[in-house]
Amino acid sequence: MVLNTYNRLISFLLPATTAASAEQLRKNRMLVSVCILTSLVALVYVPSAALVDYKPAMLFMSISFGVHLLTLFLFKKGLSHSVCANLYVFNNTFIAIAPCVYFSGGFASPAMPWFALININALLLFGLSRNTYVWLFVNTLVIILFWTAEYLGHIFPVMYDSSNYMLFMLLCIVGLSFIIFLVTTVFERTSENALNMLTIYNAKIEAEKQRSEQLLLNILPASIADRLREGEQPIADHFDEASVVFIDIVNFTPLSSSNEPKAVVELLNRIFTHIDQISARYELEKIKTIGDSYMAASGIPLERKDHAVRAIKFARDVLKEMNDYYTPNGEKVEFRIGLNCGPVIAGVIGERKFIYDLWGDAVNTAARMESHGVVNRIHCTQQFHDALLAQGVDLSEFQDRGFSEIKGKGQLQTWLTQ
Repeated sequence: MVLNTYNRLISFLLPATTAASAEQLRKNRMLVSVCILTSLVALVYVPSAALVDYKPAMLFMSISFGVHLLTLFLFKKGLSHSVCANLYVFNNTFIAIAPCVYFSGGFASPAMPWFALININALLLFGLSRNTYVWLFVNTLVIILFWTAEYLGHIFPVMYDSSNYMLFMLLCIVGLSFIIFLVTTVFERTSENALNMLTIYNAKIEAEKQRSEQLLLNILPASIADRLREGEQPIADHFDEASVVFIDIVNFTPLSSSNEPKAVVELLNRIFTHIDQISARYELEKIKTIGDSYMAASGIPLERKDHAVRAIKFARDVLKEMNDYYTPNGEKVEFRIGLNCGPVIAGVIGERKFIYDLWGDAVNTAARMESHGVVNRIHCTQQFHDALLAQGVDLSEFQDRGFSEIKGKGQLQTWLTQ
């Protein structure tokens, strides 16, 4: 439980930005860990110094404790690891250890070995980098200065009860050994935790990436999505031959007005989900739903010679399988289906809420086939009829509707089937 609480504290004190690598995350966690650990040691050292009546140590360790807390605060707020780590090492060198050594006998002070801790911490925080070598040089220089002063006969003040020399030395040696052990233990744990956390982060990123990929594939054909990811935009393709299907729910407006909105949406969802499954069966590309209309195409984005055959099979299965749909009020749901084939332009335009869409006269004519069609029948153009004939499809069930006035198209010969 204590370990879990400690880990939660470290996680809380880490900066909000995600580390770029396991090594950076390890360094971040290491900095927070040693700051917490050293600040606690500084706090404990104050009463220990009181045992030997060492007032300078009490003062400087109290200041060092405050600087450690300031370092943690600045790191949490986003100050860089490098700046905070250098502040940490500076604090240990010039606020905590150097003054305590100076006021307890200089080079002969029992606190002198504590300089070794600074170099260990610098190595753990910076690795084999320029900062580590700089602090190694600085600490070596400080030690040499203390030795030089001793050699030249400088008298360092001894501001603790010298009769407690052995107790003071014991506190320093035991404390240093304990701190080195804790620091190296923290290093092992932070390395392992950093790797585990990075693995979790990477798994989350991969899961989000897969989710985004799936969402994109729910909107666009896979080949089109790949082209968008590669930076192609806008996308525009021409197809010499493709079949277009429009499916419309008959009398949907009065059906929707007589039912609750949620019930209407749920009904549409069930209907269009079923149609989606049928379109996938024949590998048609769903283009979009427009209100109560469903638009699909065969022969795009991959060209197919049997595009018309797949389209008529899809349309017939829709009529055959959609007989059992009723509104909550018990009204039967019925459909009109329009089919046409011919050259189309397909592509993706815009930058927001884009879809893979179709344009061309063949698309407009297919929409007219649906709107001028017959309930629960498939209405198609002569061109679509001829395409089926060329594929060897049995057309005995097709009924010649003759020439009809089609809005915007004039007189067209059309066919009906089920």
